[in-house]
Amino acid sequence: MKSTIFLFFTVILISCTAEKDFKSEHAIVNLPEKVYDFGEISMTDSIEHKFSIVNLGSTDLILNEVSASCGCTVPSWNRESIPPNEKGFVNVVFKPVDEGQVEKLIILEMNTDSTFAVLRIKGFVIK
Repeated sequence: MKSTIFLFFTVILISCTAEKDFKSEHAIVNLPEKVYDFGEISMTDSIEHKFSIVNLGSTDLILNEVSASCGCTVPSWNRESIPPNEKGFVNVVFKPVDEGQVEKLIILEMNTDSTFAVLRIKGFVIK
């Protein structure tokens, strides 16, 4: 009888501590391109680039905020959530204000485990 009770409680204990399959409350993002090198442009040029964002999770991906490291870089995005297994975009326009090597950051705030992700554009600006 004692062994039956012991076995019963052992089975209960194992089933309670077993890893359960659950859905994450956070989306899973894939950024196929994290850096865009625009090469060489002149001070009078501007560049525009579209970064893809893929939701690999089982819940909607929400871009809460997208910001740039300076005013010469302007991001825009569709403010609707990105459903699971779908793609969204962040469009970036860069207008140079100085000559030389440049690298600008675009910061994404999302409902993912890491909350933030960083995209970069870089290149060289000539006169």
